[in-house]
Amino acid sequence: MGLNVISSAIILFSLLLLLASTAKAQSNGVFDVTKYGGKQDITAALTNAWKDACASMKPSKVRIPSGTYSLRQVTLAGPCKAAIELQVNGILKAPVNPNQFSGGHWVNFRYIDQLTLSGSGTFDGQGNVAWSKSDDCISVGDGTEDLHVTGVTCGPGHGISVGSLGRYPNEKPVSGIFVKNCTISNTANGVRIKSWPDLYGGDASNMHFEDIVMNNVQNPVAVDQEYCPWNQCSLKAPSKVKISDVSFKNIRGTSATPVVVKLACSSGIPCKKVELADINLVYSGSEGPAKSQCSNVKPIISGIMSASGC
Repeated sequence: MGLNVISSAIILFSLLLLLASTAKAQSNGVFDVTKYGGKQDITAALTNAWKDACASMKPSKVRIPSGTYSLRQVTLAGPCKAAIELQVNGILKAPVNPNQFSGGHWVNFRYIDQLTLSGSGTFDGQGNVAWSKSDDCISVGDGTEDLHVTGVTCGPGHGISVGSLGRYPNEKPVSGIFVKNCTISNTANGVRIKSWPDLYGGDASNMHFEDIVMNNVQNPVAVDQEYCPWNQCSLKAPSKVKISDVSFKNIRGTSATPVVVKLACSSGIPCKKVELADINLVYSGSEGPAKSQCSNVKPIISGIMSASGC
């Protein structure tokens, strides 16, 4: 009898400690990673803060305050019970060795509805050892809907990409992608949509890129439906991914390659409703003036178009 009373008391005391810890970590729906023990390496702290915020019945925020932190590979997943925001005001540094990344990503968001990523912080990929491996500044995968990317400074790396799509069966559609007011510098690509040829179908629509500054960017504007890295696929058959309702507007700056706009759409399912407006990209290299290339698409062109060809 006495043992049962003591055990119950211990359990109650532990529960009170847990509740006190949770209350300390959370304040008005804000979950601060430093309250979870995040001091230098915040991987575990961020994961635990995210889990608590995701379980909240009310809109919540996970906050990474100012400071410099190391962050290993992490997946922040839902579904969450309410809208959730990740506010990054600090500098997050990735592992220097990209071989530590399984699947080619560093910070991965999955199965989340009503997500906001905000703040004045920096995701630091830690140097050029990673640039040739994969790590797009932002990569938008299948099933993404109503995504707004605003005010991002990106580079070096592979730029901002939708895809690659059509590599796997039963991929969900991509729609409502808005990329605006971003600056991309010294990247292998600027803004692009990419899909694999000769594999599976899919649908990508209502995608808009606007007010983008390019600084010495290779392939600044691209639709690539012949995406086949490392010869992992066949080019014998065209992509089965349908791309429609796409716009590139007010894209300006400098290109590191003469082809500043390349729209290589599928010969099986040509792109539809593609708009180019006020494209002012300058190439000053030795391979002639800036030009554009278009296949299996008839874009609507308006305003400035510094590159002839399409």
